Amino acid sequence: MFDIKSQKVTKCQIGGHGNLDEIWRLPRFPLTEMFGSFDPNFPSFDQSLMIDTESGHVQLENQLSPEFLYSAADYSYRSTQSSKGLRDEVTFLEFLETFFDDGFGTVVELGGNDLSFAGKLLSRSTGVTVIDPVCEQIDGTSVDGINVLGRFVENVDIRKEIGQVNLVVARHTLEHVASPLALLEQLFTQCPDECLFVFEVPSLSSMCESYRFDAVFHQHYHYFDVDSFKYLIAKAGGSYVSHVDNYQGSCGGSLLIAFRSHKDIDQGSSGTIDAIKRKRDILARIEVFERQMELTSAMIENCDGPLYGYGAGLMLATYGYHLKTDFAHIVSILDDDKSKHGSGYRNIDVKISHPELEEVPEQSNFLITSLESVRPIAKRVLDFTPKRIFVPGVY
Repeated sequence: MFDIKSQKVTKCQIGGHGNLDEIWRLPRFPLTEMFGSFDPNFPSFDQSLMIDTESGHVQLENQLSPEFLYSAADYSYRSTQSSKGLRDEVTFLEFLETFFDDGFGTVVELGGNDLSFAGKLLSRSTGVTVIDPVCEQIDGTSVDGINVLGRFVENVDIRKEIGQVNLVVARHTLEHVASPLALLEQLFTQCPDECLFVFEVPSLSSMCESYRFDAVFHQHYHYFDVDSFKYLIAKAGGSYVSHVDNYQGSCGGSLLIAFRSHKDIDQGSSGTIDAIKRKRDILARIEVFERQMELTSAMIENCDGPLYGYGAGLMLATYGYHLKTDFAHIVSILDDDKSKHGSGYRNIDVKISHPELEEVPEQSNFLITSLESVRPIAKRVLDFTPKRIFVPGVY
C-alpha cells in the first residue's frame, strides 16, 4: 500500500558540491499534513538535516517521492484553508507592487495550489498561468480565466507552452523542488532577460531565531536564507534585485526575494557563507529547542485535569515527534474549522473537534497544537477559562 520511494542526496542542490555534513539526525521521522483516518501502519522515514560545507546551504539528506508527497489525495495544504496564508498573500502582493507601475503583464505562478493567489493577480495581468502537480485533474484547462498546467514545472517548457512572460512568482514552492539550481537554470533559459522572478520561501534565519525546528519536515527539501538564496541566484547566472523579511510568515518567518536572469545590473553580495559558524549556530539553537520540547512534554504529562489541544495544525506529527508523545492523554484537538470536526490524522491517533460540538469543562488545560498560530490561538483559548495553557518556544 505504501510504496514510497526515497532518494539519498549526496550533493548540494544549489552548488553541486559533494561536501555534505550532518547537522541533525531524525530517525523514523513522521510525515506531516496527513489528515484522514488513523492507520497504525502509516510509514515514517529516517531523515537527516545536512549542511554543505562549501556553500553553507542546508537541505535534507533523503528526498521522498514528490509523486506521493504532492498527490491530490495525500497533500492536505490548500491556500484558502489558512487565514495566516491569506495574510501572507497581502504581504507578497505589497512587495510585488514595488516593482510595477502599470500592471504585471503575463504572469506564471509556480505551485499555485487552489488558484486563490492567481485570482488576485488577474486584475493586474494580461494573463495568468498556474503550474502545479496538485492540479493534475484540471491540466490544460482554464478556470475563471486562469490557465492551469497540472504538472511539475520541470516538465513544462514555458517558452513553448505559454510564450513571453513578464513575471514568475513562486510562494513556498522552491523549498519543495529537488534541485533548485536546475530549476532556476531552466527558468532562466525559458524566460526573457527582462522577466522578473519573485519567490517566497521559509527563512532559515527566522526559523532558527524563533526555534521553530518543528518546521523541518519531509516536504521541505531545502532551507534558505538570504545569503544562500543569493548564492543560488549567482550560481544559476542571475542577479539579485531586492528582498524583504516577513517575520509573521509560516515556519517562523519567510523570505521574499526578487531577481532576474541576467547579470547586467549591480549584483551586490553573491552570498558568501561561513558554513562552520552556521552549523555551530544551528546546533546550539536545536539544543535549546530540544530542551523546550522536553520541558513542555513533562508539563503536559503531569498536569492535573483534562488536557485539550487547540489548533489542528498541519505539522502536528513533527510537533509530537519532538515532544515524544502520541497525544494519547489529550481528550481532543479543538479547531474552529467546522469542516474538520470528527476527522483526524492518518498517522496520529487523536480526534479533531469543533469547540461548539464538544463539551469542554472550565478549568481545563490546553496545549497549543498549531505553532503557526500561537498568538491568535492563545487569545481564543482564554474564552474557555483555562487552568493552564502550554506552549514551547518564543512568540
